Amino acid sequence: MKNLNERLNSRYWSEPQQFNPNISNIRFEQSGLGYSLYRVRVSLFSSLDINHVQDCMHQLNRPLNLYRVFLWVITFGFCTAPLVWAQNQPVIELLPPSQSHIKPAVYHGEQYSAQRQAFAEFIGTLESARHYDVDEMESALAELRGYPLYPYALKHWLLATLPLQNGARVGQFLREYEGQPVVMNVRKRWLQQLMDEGEYSQFEAFYKEGLSAELDCVYLRRTLSADVSLSTLDNKVASLWLVPYSQPKACDPLFRRWRDAGLQTPQRTLKRMIMAVKSNNIKLATWLARSVPSEQKYLTTLWFDAQRSPYKLTRMNRFPNRASEQEAAVFTYAMGKLVWSQVDAVIQAFSVAQQRLKLSDESVASLTADIALSLAVDNHPNAEKWLQRASDLRSDPEVLRWHVATKVRRDDWQGSLDVIQQADPAFGDDVAYQYWQGRSYQQLGAAEQAKQQLISAANQRHYYGFLASAQLKQTPALNQRSPQWDAVAQTKLASMPALQRAYELFSHQRFTEARREWRRVLRSLNKNEKLQAILLAYDWQWFDQAIFGLAQVGYLDDVERRFPIAFSSRINASAQEHQIDPAWAYAIARRESSFMTDAISHAGARGLMQVLPSTAEYITQSRFPYQSLLEPNQNVDVGIKYMRYLLDKVGDNPVLATASYNAGWRRVLDWVPKSEPIPMDIWIETIPYRETRNYVKAVLAYRYIYQLQLGNSSDLFEQIGSMQMAPLSTPLK
Repeated sequence: MKNLNERLNSRYWSEPQQFNPNISNIRFEQSGLGYSLYRVRVSLFSSLDINHVQDCMHQLNRPLNLYRVFLWVITFGFCTAPLVWAQNQPVIELLPPSQSHIKPAVYHGEQYSAQRQAFAEFIGTLESARHYDVDEMESALAELRGYPLYPYALKHWLLATLPLQNGARVGQFLREYEGQPVVMNVRKRWLQQLMDEGEYSQFEAFYKEGLSAELDCVYLRRTLSADVSLSTLDNKVASLWLVPYSQPKACDPLFRRWRDAGLQTPQRTLKRMIMAVKSNNIKLATWLARSVPSEQKYLTTLWFDAQRSPYKLTRMNRFPNRASEQEAAVFTYAMGKLVWSQVDAVIQAFSVAQQRLKLSDESVASLTADIALSLAVDNHPNAEKWLQRASDLRSDPEVLRWHVATKVRRDDWQGSLDVIQQADPAFGDDVAYQYWQGRSYQQLGAAEQAKQQLISAANQRHYYGFLASAQLKQTPALNQRSPQWDAVAQTKLASMPALQRAYELFSHQRFTEARREWRRVLRSLNKNEKLQAILLAYDWQWFDQAIFGLAQVGYLDDVERRFPIAFSSRINASAQEHQIDPAWAYAIARRESSFMTDAISHAGARGLMQVLPSTAEYITQSRFPYQSLLEPNQNVDVGIKYMRYLLDKVGDNPVLATASYNAGWRRVLDWVPKSEPIPMDIWIETIPYRETRNYVKAVLAYRYIYQLQLGNSSDLFEQIGSMQMAPLSTPLK
């Protein structure tokens, strides 16, 4: 009988050099004579001959007959699946033949469990204690050497004691961890301290560009010599000055030098003033307007009116035609703001402006499209005329979408087909237009053409694909396809310090720092290694990075990982309590945050379900600490309670409730038809707000996927296909 190591290398490894005889564990999968569900634990020692295996089996007190079967399978070649070694996984598994790939051991840093606790205590002391013993903290810091997060412990210690530190220690830290995310805050704070203390030689030695405008300005003031060329001075300073907000006072001497050199031209002053106006920074814009030459002062007034009172610019006598290009730009901007509230006034002004002002072709096309979309949103009688004009001027996806939506809303099914067929051929394969062509043929009685288009759409895992499947009365296929695990790549990843730091930071819930390290890891990997890292993140239950990563590498068929059953115990319990479909709750969380527990929107919505603090207080009828919304369980409870509230407000209509989660229930009820009912798919297609329209489509598709993920049968899209959005018989409150 051959040595077991030799047989493994010769029979089961395509590249024998990948097998490491010093690895103490192997896992393989195979059916094998009816024993596919048995798990046999074997430790393989360095020599790995068959006698050692036999000794191990006796030590494990396994039945001899099972041991003989195991040897029989190995010896006579009944195993056909490959073997894959995996560190820290002392298991040989006889698994069902249906499994097509082998999952190696996943990195979890078990060897660092003691230091992990010590790190948490160290950081906790720094963050909570007013006073601490420096010697004890230095000793605790020293004990963390060898732990992947030692640089972060040192970072926080340096930040806490920076005024007491000497330059040598800080400099050593910055040099040792150069290029790593951990140094950024330390370098910035250290430079600020050196600047405040007037230690400019050290400041210049440690300086890195881009940490802050103040530091950049101080450095340039110190290093730009008096005889530097104007082009160099301009290249260094112009980008700092030409921004729509005020810069720190430390920049003022640098800007004066730049201005005195004649580099702050009137054109640049006007350009920055316009940038400030568009950012609604009126204070800065007013200050800049003082420096605009007198002959251009009227332009500053026009821009202020464009931002605050755009209707004033519908009067053509406001435009003396002295600076035609600038006047055309301010008119286009003002009408673009006004068109959504006073479209008739814009149409009238636009017709005159095309004769009086030198509008560019781009401005004409842009304003025509804005007018067309505004009319279409309001279902204005002239919408189709303007949509056609806009389509003739340029190919615009949103104009095309609303052109088709307007046609189907008005039951002009032949017109819908004509619009799609006359559009840019690039849109021909779009699943949305395949679906609407199918629906149009269906309504026109062309059953075969309808079926062809709907089948094309139904092949895609998409909102429109699910709608098409419902029309065909067939169950959509999710086409789940998991990536293969790559043991070699996984081993490489597990050995990467940056990945170890990312995992440790994630385990400490230091998510911002973890994401910085994770992005740094991904930048260093090839596509396959990135995919392997994403699989690793999913196994860590770092769901948001798995979701974002799969999208980044373009691997969209791993439905299970792209739509994880995350935070299931809390979501399921809360959904049951409030009588909410859990699949809907998962779909909302997936769309709102991709399960990022610390997500905070620009509007202040927080956590998994992106709940506003004001909403939380209203729903719970109590004061709600803002930070509590970043705690997953509390966030889920409040979010699902709010979903129940919305369902009650809109008469248990799932589509209206979904739209309400994004736009608010009062606004959504304003979109309900006032007279004749319309099919639900058409109503969704004509939701006035683009964000809400896309949100509803996404959440409905996600909800369907989650229903299947949870093992439930679903007729969600059959319901949508047969539903009518009817006028409200009784006003909802």
